[in-house]
Formats: sequence, structure tokens, C-alpha cells
Amino acid sequence: MKALVRFGMGDGDIRLEEVAEPAPAPNEVKIEVKAAGVCGTDIHGHPHLRPPVILGHELAGVVVEAGGNCRARKVGERVTAETTKSLCGKCRFCREGPASMCPSRTGMASSADGCFAKYVTILESSTHVLPDHVGFEAGSLTEPLACATHAVIEQAGVGPGEFIVVVGPGSLGLLVARCAAVLGARVVVAGTEADADRLALARQFGADRTVNVAAEDLPAEVRAMTDGSGADTVFECSGAAAAVAPALACLRKRGRYVQAGILHKDVPLDFDDVFFVRELTLVGSHTSNPVSWVLALNLLAARKVDLQPLITAQLPLAEWERAFDLMRTRSAIKVTLKP
Repeated sequence: MKALVRFGMGDGDIRLEEVAEPAPAPNEVKIEVKAAGVCGTDIHGHPHLRPPVILGHELAGVVVEAGGNCRARKVGERVTAETTKSLCGKCRFCREGPASMCPSRTGMASSADGCFAKYVTILESSTHVLPDHVGFEAGSLTEPLACATHAVIEQAGVGPGEFIVVVGPGSLGLLVARCAAVLGARVVVAGTEADADRLALARQFGADRTVNVAAEDLPAEVRAMTDGSGADTVFECSGAAAAVAPALACLRKRGRYVQAGILHKDVPLDFDDVFFVRELTLVGSHTSNPVSWVLALNLLAARKVDLQPLITAQLPLAEWERAFDLMRTRSAIKVTLKP
């Protein structure tokens, strides 16, 4: 079968290759991939990358085979899947949670083969049945929605009436905004002059206000909207190092800062201001946990989140370079590939 493989970290180290069709282990199912979302980590790399590896970790498809120890999944079921391929099962995080912190964990498209191929195998315990009304293209974006529920509900504990700022209106930022709005928070989404379409979509996703940081002073606007106090929580979803300082400046005293975007570089931090003057809480939000997926699928089942508007283009796997270019040039919010 054809698969999109990353062999290294260079721009020319991604190739469409002929690879062996995988067979499921006793605790795995084999999925025929119907749609797979392109993530920034597919394009720019992942901190845990161990090439060569098949890229792709956002998927929806149909179960075509189940290993001998599988009991929950049935052939023919429409599913999506968490990114976890294996866990040690013995460490503190496997015993007590969250399992995503297992030091021996392997994940799709970073340290184990992913879903930019006709078939992928994954732990049965990592799979979830899609709601009947959710198509394969939208269903493939359950993974970024689970990352958003992890950030908003598990990591930040956002509640009704809180004032939330989301920096970066990419797919993750838009889903964070939607989750916060569903919980009853007031939401501001910030982007650049190149984000006009994304900021318009943010308003459809429940944002009360959008801010173009090229024309407006984001911290000043937030203070004006909060009678001078600042935001309860800021989610940095852009992964841009230059966005961190103004994002922190938006916070009230004892506010929460959640880093959800991958920065890929060091960022200076004024420890006295963050920890002594304002007693801020800094929180990381990486990937998702099984409960994140339950929360995400509940939102989809209740029709409180519609993932389809995020999809700008749907392309065959053979056109992966065009898909990557659309994402790299910010000409698309989300592109899905069909192997």
C-alpha cells in the first residue's frame, strides 16, 4: 500500500512510499482509513519524532479486522482513534493517569506509524465509535477536538462566566474557543491581519469578540473589556514565540496561562512578574487522554460542536504536497487526505 513516510527532519525527507500492509496484534484493530486530517506537526515535525515513520494521527475509518483478544470493536464499525499505539502499563502514569505521560508511550506519526495510508493498526482501547451523523471527514478531526477538551476542561477547568482569551485562530484555537463558549465562558479570539477568515469563523464558533493584533493592542483591549482586571484564562494556541508575552499580559492577577501550541523554541519569562507579582498559574496542555475523547464525542453526539466548517479542502493522499502547502501558507484552516 502507499503511505506518506517521514525519513528525517529536512523539507525533502517526506516521500510517498510503497509499504507493507499492517496486520493487527492480538489487542489491536485494523482500520481502513477514510479520511485523515493534516496537522502542523506532520509538516514541521514533532518533539517525539522517531523517523522513519508514517505520518498522520487524525483519522476516521472503518474497522476491517480485529485481533484475537479484541472484544469491543466489530468489523464494519465507523470509528476514530486516539493516537496512543502502546503504553508500558506499569509506570505511575499508566496506573494512576494520565497515561499520555507514560515515558514509554508510543504515538501515531511520532514514534509509531500513523494513518496517512490505506490501513492503520491501533490499540482496540484507543478506538471510539463515531456518532451516526458525523461523516468521515469531520470525524477525522475528533483528535484536535479532544486536544481542545483536554485544554479547556481538564487542564484549565473553565467555568460559566469566566473571561477567556484564545491566541491563534487555527483549528485548535477555534475548537478551544468553541469548547469554552459551550461551557458558558465569554470568549475573545485573537489573530493577525492574515486571519480574517479564521476570525470570522471564530465568531460562528461562539467568540464574543475577535481582535486583530496587528491593528489593536490585545492586552489593552482585554483590560477594557474586563474593567481593568484582565482575563481569567489565556490559551496560547498559535505556537508563535512572539505571542507569549502579550498573552501573559492579558491575564488578571492569579489568572491561568495554558500553553497549547507547540513553540519549538525557548521563550524568555519574567519570573518575578509571573510568580511573585501576579501569582499566575502556568499550565501545559499536550495531546489528550481517554476522558478527553469521551468529552469530545459527547459534544459531537449532542451536536454542540460541528467540525465540518473547519475543513477547507479534501484531497487524495497523492496530492499531499498541495495539502501541506495549503496548510503551510495558511490558505486552509484544515485539509483532510483520503488514502
